[in-house]
Amino acid sequence: MRFRDSFGNMTSDTTDTIILDTTAPTATVNYVPSSLTSGNVIATLTGYIETITGTLAHTFTGNGTYIFNFQDLAGNTGTVTATVDWIDKTTPVIILYGSSLINLEINNPYTELGAYRTDNDSTGAVSIIS
Repeated sequence: MRFRDSFGNMTSDTTDTIILDTTAPTATVNYVPSSLTSGNVIATLTGYIETITGTLAHTFTGNGTYIFNFQDLAGNTGTVTATVDWIDKTTPVIILYGSSLINLEINNPYTELGAYRTDNDSTGAVSIIS
């Protein structure tokens, strides 16, 4: 920049402008699958608008919480917590009403006493007796 006063004297000077990035990076978590499963769930960081470093994906083998820690190129840090509570690896339990071994004579009537099942997921469950 140059400046001249009313007497014609001139001076010049330069300035340096430094822009500091002090904003923490942000991200969101995407889950696959995002509904009830008996398999693993992969949580992936998405939605960030600048380059970040750190662990960008985590595989859940069971229900739980994982904290993503990441950093942008300016050194600012961010965290996002991923929580999964839809993994069901517990097998259903069947309880028979009556004996599991039945001896029947040909042409004699038989009445099935039934069975009861329990499972962590009661939605869409089907009881099959065969």
